[in-house]
Amino acid sequence: MNKLGIIIATILFFNLTIVLAQESNKEFEGIIEYKVKIGDYNSNQYSRYASTGTKQILYYKQGELRTDFYIDDVFVKSMYTNTCSDSSYIKYAGDKKLYKYKILSNYKFEHGETSIKLLNQNCQSIWFTGISNNSTKFELFYSNNLHVITDTAVTHLPYSITKSLFLKSINKSGYRDSIVQTAIKIKEINLNDSIFKMDKINITTSQLPHTFDYTELGNYFFKCENYKNAIFCYEKAEITNNYIFIEKGEERNQFYSLVENTYNEIRFNKAITYLKMNKNYLACKELRLIQSKKDKESLKLYKQYCSCNSLSPYYKKEINNSVIKHEYDKVVELCDKTLECNKNDTSILFIKGISNYNKKAFFEAYNSFVRAKNNGSVKAKEFIDNDFNKNQLLIIYNKKGDTYFKNKEYKAASKYYTLVLEKMNNSPSVLRKRGLSEIKLDNKTKGCLDLKKALENDEEEAKKLYKKHCK
Repeated sequence: MNKLGIIIATILFFNLTIVLAQESNKEFEGIIEYKVKIGDYNSNQYSRYASTGTKQILYYKQGELRTDFYIDDVFVKSMYTNTCSDSSYIKYAGDKKLYKYKILSNYKFEHGETSIKLLNQNCQSIWFTGISNNSTKFELFYSNNLHVITDTAVTHLPYSITKSLFLKSINKSGYRDSIVQTAIKIKEINLNDSIFKMDKINITTSQLPHTFDYTELGNYFFKCENYKNAIFCYEKAEITNNYIFIEKGEERNQFYSLVENTYNEIRFNKAITYLKMNKNYLACKELRLIQSKKDKESLKLYKQYCSCNSLSPYYKKEINNSVIKHEYDKVVELCDKTLECNKNDTSILFIKGISNYNKKAFFEAYNSFVRAKNNGSVKAKEFIDNDFNKNQLLIIYNKKGDTYFKNKEYKAASKYYTLVLEKMNNSPSVLRKRGLSEIKLDNKTKGCLDLKKALENDEEEAKKLYKKHCK
């Protein structure tokens, strides 16, 4: 190779080395998503995750950090930090305040011997321990490929040591259970500056709120008129409250009153929220469950919104919506509520019948159609005549006969067994049941005739009954 070629090759090599060096030191900009795990607790044991969330999403750009905390997919709070600052700010869902607080300072650190690979990133570990508080201890795993801007003078920030974002954190700061944050997704993307914008007018240095729980979060959403999320949080609060109650084990009796009062508060909050959503039926369901005698406001609301006349228009509207969505269980439930107001409403009886028929609950469907037919519904009569096949009707008649027999209504039982025998005249079990019904009605001759026919078909139970009643 001539001298010119060597010079060109050398220049290209150095340029490439510079480019690679610049690329390796390129500052990260984008999003990292973490899952959070506390000890052996599952993410659905919500009281454990009230302050940490079950998921965190970190945004980073040019020294600005924002971390959003979620429980399931419900946003709880944001934390804003600058890597060259000694303070952070927290904004809770629905709160207009920014809470400012000093980041814990005076860490000592030592490099760990553990290395792991996460999301195709080689990570090394570093331990941080509080100088003034030895119980403050956590281990970070960071990658040299996720560079951040730092100020080395701010020695209490882990970033001033790692010069990089972490992909895993194990916090053992005096907690009963370690808190583990693990990155599950990295996305390098240009971020808009507005993500990090804070309304500094509302900054307060007052004490941070107590550990955030689902009831508080639901109340915040309610104030913001975000009623859907409010309901979500109240329902989670009920589960959390139940979990706390169960956890007490042998001490549960002394906690019962407190737990029940908490339930009533949550139910009342749900009821008010449902009323705001114009879901009066669901609101009344909650109000009905409140057992506190001193809660006059609940009783007042129940009287105002939960009478038959008040709820009937809502029921019918919801029935139509549920029919369109093929939510037949809900349709049947709503029909039952409507029928409490008017038990002979033929249109509702027919809809209930159709819904049960579509659920393949043919016996229940038949009962509704018969009630509608007996109250003058032509559609119900036509449906029974045209849409029930013979086998379905026989099963229904037999089941109705059994129900009447169990209730000691022997005349009605015999009537339905007769309807079955008109199509299946040699059914030994039905002959035996009709025979016994007739004997109960003091029609011994007729009953014994049925039992005799049944025992001729080797019906063991019929043999015993014939021996007892007919000899």
